[in-house]
Amino acid sequence: MDTRLGPKRERLSRAEWRARKAAAEQDALLLREMEDRVSALAIHEEELSATEEEITVRLAEQLEQAAILDAEAESKRQSALTESNELIEAARRDREAAVARLVTAEAEARRLESRARKKAEEDTAVADACSGQ
Repeated sequence: MDTRLGPKRERLSRAEWRARKAAAEQDALLLREMEDRVSALAIHEEELSATEEEITVRLAEQLEQAAILDAEAESKRQSALTESNELIEAARRDREAAVARLVTAEAEARRLESRARKKAEEDTAVADACSGQ
C-alpha cells in the first residue's frame, strides 16, 4: 500500500509516516497470508474432490462386486434347493421301493411258514402212520 497520495501528497511527521508504512506492510503481509491460505484451501478442495471421486469409484466397484456375489449366492441357493428336492424325491422313491420289498418279503415269509407248517403236519402224519404200524 502506498503511503503517498501523489502530487497532493500529505505532509506527515516521521512517526506518522512510519506508522502508515508499518500498517501498509502489515496489510500487505496479511493479504499475502490470505492469498496463501486461499491457494492452500483450493488445493485441499481439489484433493478432497479427487478423494471423493476415488471413493465414489471404489463404492461403485464394491457395489458391482456385491451384486456379483449376491447373484452367485442366489445361484448356489437355487442349486442347493434343486439338489435338496432331488434328494428328497430319491429318498421317497427308495422308501416306497423298500416298503414294496418289505410287503413282498412278508408275503414270501407267510408262504414259507405255511409250507413249513404243511410239511411239519405231513411229517407228523407220516411219523404217526409209521409208529402205528
